[in-house]
Amino acid sequence: SLTLPLPSWASHMVRYAGRWSGEMQQQRLALHQGAITSASHGGRPGFDGGNWVRIEGDNVSELHGDALAAHLAWSGDHVLSVECTSDGDATLTMAARLEPGEIMLAPGDTFCAPRALVAVSAQGIASLRHAFHAHVLGAVVPDTAASTPRKVHLNSWEALAFDQSLEKLCALADRAAALGVERFVLDDGWFAGRRDDTTSLGDWVADSGIFPGGFDPLIDHVRGSGMDFGLWVEPEMVSPDSALYRAHPDWCLHLPDHPRLTQRNQLVLDLTRPEVSEHLFASLDRLLADHAIAYLKWDHNRDLFPLAGKGHAQVIALYALLDRLRAAHPQVEIETCASGGGRVDLEILERCSRFWASDNNDPIERLKINAGWFDVLPMRIAGNHVGPSPNPITGRQVAMDFRAKVAMFGHMGVEADPGAMSTQDRQCLAAHIALYKQWRDVLHSGRLWRLTPADAGVHALLAMHKGRGIALIAQTRQAATYDVPHIRFAGLDDDAHYRVALLPSYCEKARAQLSHARPFAEGVVLSGRALRLAGISLPLQYPETAWLVSVEVA
Repeated sequence: SLTLPLPSWASHMVRYAGRWSGEMQQQRLALHQGAITSASHGGRPGFDGGNWVRIEGDNVSELHGDALAAHLAWSGDHVLSVECTSDGDATLTMAARLEPGEIMLAPGDTFCAPRALVAVSAQGIASLRHAFHAHVLGAVVPDTAASTPRKVHLNSWEALAFDQSLEKLCALADRAAALGVERFVLDDGWFAGRRDDTTSLGDWVADSGIFPGGFDPLIDHVRGSGMDFGLWVEPEMVSPDSALYRAHPDWCLHLPDHPRLTQRNQLVLDLTRPEVSEHLFASLDRLLADHAIAYLKWDHNRDLFPLAGKGHAQVIALYALLDRLRAAHPQVEIETCASGGGRVDLEILERCSRFWASDNNDPIERLKINAGWFDVLPMRIAGNHVGPSPNPITGRQVAMDFRAKVAMFGHMGVEADPGAMSTQDRQCLAAHIALYKQWRDVLHSGRLWRLTPADAGVHALLAMHKGRGIALIAQTRQAATYDVPHIRFAGLDDDAHYRVALLPSYCEKARAQLSHARPFAEGVVLSGRALRLAGISLPLQYPETAWLVSVEVA
């Protein structure tokens, strides 16, 4: 798709390495003679975000220096390479990874390679971020994702997992509504026979043991509580122990006379077979036509193997299925999820209103994961949830104040059981959900800037929109010194004046550092030039504490 000679200033590349629960980790590498390559082999882009890359000059920063960013808009396997010759010339190559003989063209046939997108900046990294964000919202994601307020989600998985009943789900919905949640999402475990992850994928009908009267009693309860209803599905997969597989064992991707090896107790349906795609469309169309479902969390939890020479065709068939479903139900929003961020690209996002950045809701890990995603994708479409404590992936225990503040910077949600929280934690979470609603127009319509702290343990972001801004300043580890790091602001008008204040609520251990809380809440007026050059000095923070700072034209 792309073979781009790189300019002479190119000295480094930033690639996005990672794994499940640790996606999009930024690695800055010096270019050197030879090739730096990455590729995916699981039928999707993969957890390392390898189809995104940034090329930089020596002294690039947020606001200064030369840089370019490139992306392969393709939801299947890819290959990326930056190769430097002995003469110092460098070339960037991006392409879909195809198996030998996978694409066979007869005389007169054509093949259209996936799109590659490139943005170039002489004013630093921020310009690349803003270019991609504007393109995604203006020309990629569905209109509803770009224009309507992003509703606060509660996902049932961490609260109930497979332990579902109508009574438990209605009670969970009541607890969600009390927090101010606006969309209740029923995750895995709702369909016929599904009591664990070994069975029933492909049988997309409500389990009569959980829902003796069908879905509608739960949906009516959710909607009566002021929320809309969302549903988890994994349509591309099938369990060997399922009615679908027993009826159609040859509908999965396989090689004749070879074992059908599972991953996560799953096989992959062959979407290139018209009867398979037709069956999936009919199943999902029936669900959406019969019930008031506003949202689908579309998951993809297994690598594609064997590809059987169909990797490219499988992706094209997926696009066709999504396009057909969206045409029939344009009001339904779809989230792309692949065990987290395993399939996130601008081609799938033409069909999806949201992406799930990672299965890891640990806020300290999410700050690092989101730093990579926000380089190229806007917060408006990045699912970012408050998880339980201790976190089920990392085991880390983190205060609710910190979890909630981090989750506000994205498409906010909750993936925990409010009934298992203390009264204090529920009150704290509800306050942050209310604050998110007050500020989400700024968070989701504003430009995103990275602020410059003096300490590597500080993560600082500013969303600025029409003279109004909100910043997250999060301390993830013990400060290196007793000096308070100065936070210097980008994205402001040097000659304008701004009132800068700390937004409540404050966590107790952070509040102890405020000698007088009232002046911090009322704010101080500073020029944009002062905020850019000198910045602000916050009270010394403990590890795992965060501030929200408002910046508004005075």
